[in-house]
Amino acid sequence: MIKTERNRPDVNGTTGDLRIIKRIFWVAQPPSGPRNNLTLPVHAVIIHHTDTESCDTKGACILQTRTIQTYDIESRSLNDIAYNFLIGGDGAVYEGRGWKVEGAHTLGANDKSFGVAFIGTFSKELPPKIMVTVFYKLVDIAIQKGYLTKNYKIMAARQFSGIESPGKAFYELIKSWPQWSEKL
Repeated sequence: MIKTERNRPDVNGTTGDLRIIKRIFWVAQPPSGPRNNLTLPVHAVIIHHTDTESCDTKGACILQTRTIQTYDIESRSLNDIAYNFLIGGDGAVYEGRGWKVEGAHTLGANDKSFGVAFIGTFSKELPPKIMVTVFYKLVDIAIQKGYLTKNYKIMAARQFSGIESPGKAFYELIKSWPQWSEKL
């Protein structure tokens, strides 16, 4: 991975080539109930992994995203997919609840953060480099649009609960990033 002097992966300062797949294009179910709006800007991004198979094509990532939404609605009794965004191994971002809607990803932090899930299970291996690059491009856009503060924090879902998300391998990498924080 190419890293800058601050240990942040280099995204070449560009965000124009980031592909954000809107809900309509992954055929999202409509929310089954009301959702809360986020007060923007938020000051944290909480990283998850989906604990599913990875995907590396648009079709496979759409299928995973739809499956995750169905699970969240039918098994977890949520009114929509839990995350604000999901990142696929195909190098695209899949819009979950989006920028302006509170997620249901991390109890106690949903109203202060964006929940971003990396599609796959990263307990023993790291996500592909493209996924990390895309994550930072998404963060850059959030800052440019005023949705995320410039002095934002990165945290892992596992810091808030007993779940191992993201997995150990990915968690160790995240802790080396300059925006990493122990506390919200």
